Amino acid sequence: NNNNNNPANVLVIAVDCLSRAHFHRKLRHTAALLAAHRFTEEPREEDDVAPARHQPSTPEEHVSFEFFRHHALEPRRNGFLPVLFDNVETQSGNLLAHYQQHGYLTTLIDTDCNPQSALQNLSRPDDPASSAAGTPGLDVHVRQPFCHLKHAPQQQKLAASGPHGLGAHCIGHRHVHQHAFDYGRTVWDAYAPEQLHFTMLHLTEGDEPSMDAVRQIDEDLARLLQDVMVHRPNTIVVLTSDRGSHSFYRNTRAGTLEYFLPSLLLLLPRHSGLPLSVLERNQQRLVTPRDVHHTLWMLAGRHSPQEAAAAAA
Repeated sequence: NNNNNNPANVLVIAVDCLSRAHFHRKLRHTAALLAAHRFTEEPREEDDVAPARHQPSTPEEHVSFEFFRHHALEPRRNGFLPVLFDNVETQSGNLLAHYQQHGYLTTLIDTDCNPQSALQNLSRPDDPASSAAGTPGLDVHVRQPFCHLKHAPQQQKLAASGPHGLGAHCIGHRHVHQHAFDYGRTVWDAYAPEQLHFTMLHLTEGDEPSMDAVRQIDEDLARLLQDVMVHRPNTIVVLTSDRGSHSFYRNTRAGTLEYFLPSLLLLLPRHSGLPLSVLERNQQRLVTPRDVHHTLWMLAGRHSPQEAAAAAA
């Protein structure tokens, strides 16, 4: 059903409370990997010939972009996610349902067991109050494993453990994010290579007061991105956050600025067909979750929400 001439898998990695500055402070391996693939318009010999759609690529054929002025708008997860998935101003419809209509398998791996999470509301077709009401719902929703008694019960912000704890975020002898990454790989490997995937990984390591736990995901996240480039090269990765830290650091001037400037980075195949020069210019322009919504919407069908609404009418 996909009318995109060169459809790609989409992987959204959403890390709570991770400003752009804090991304560079704590995720140094990931930042170095993405910096090594920063887009440049310098001509290369292989750029003259576009590869076949399913031709394997190498990490050198991927490019990254970092958006320095990504503004959080309403800097709360419950404000960020409805804009990202529904763009309530345009009422363009549920993003997950849009991807399903274009032949994608939709997967949400949510490491937050909080039943009040906005992600739960965005993905429940059985709830009339949900933005997903009347849609097919997610194809794969992995949440219950992260309601493990040794991870989920501690919700207070100064707890030693739990999804917002000061210490290591673990289930058993492994970090929580490692379980999440493994679930993602399992879903991808369970389907034929030609199956298109829209996958979201939601990680809570940034939402704790010490501002240090997010460092736990760094090496594994860099390894995941490297694996995607090598083994699933036809994949566009969106690394984003809802806001900066809302710990004591927000009481400082620098912390207040960071709070409204969450991280936003893209990693995509050089020959994805997207206007790379436009993305490069937009790195220094003001962008918001509304722009991310429009971009994700177009990646499925290469037409804007307004165009889709006009076509439906």
